[in-house]
Amino acid sequence: MPSMGVFKQLIKELYEWLLHSIDVATQHLVAIMLKISVVKYLIKEFHDRFIYFIDLLAQHFIIVALSSLLVLVFGVLIGVFVFYNSKARAFLLPVVNFLYTIPSLALFALFIPVIGCMKAITSHIFSNIL
Repeated sequence: MPSMGVFKQLIKELYEWLLHSIDVATQHLVAIMLKISVVKYLIKEFHDRFIYFIDLLAQHFIIVALSSLLVLVFGVLIGVFVFYNSKARAFLLPVVNFLYTIPSLALFALFIPVIGCMKAITSHIFSNIL
């Protein structure tokens, strides 16, 4: 028959585990409640500023469409030019290889504050040409 010390130790460990479990569950519940309140806030904000968000969405689509169209035109023209011109190829390939090492999203994020929103199309073109 085991001694009472073993049972006391077992009950003590069980009690500590229970306290820890309650603590963890409380933390998770608080996190869930905070997430729910953030989602509620975002939904309310979207509802209150719906026209503004739609305007920004349209602006975004225009920027992406224009820059993609210009990238397509200039990219094909530059590609054909470089394909047939070995001097241009010798100059442009090292430059492009260097620019490939810079993530395009970082380029885009760095260009907008510097050149402004109206010229964001230009930065998007240069980041997409690569």
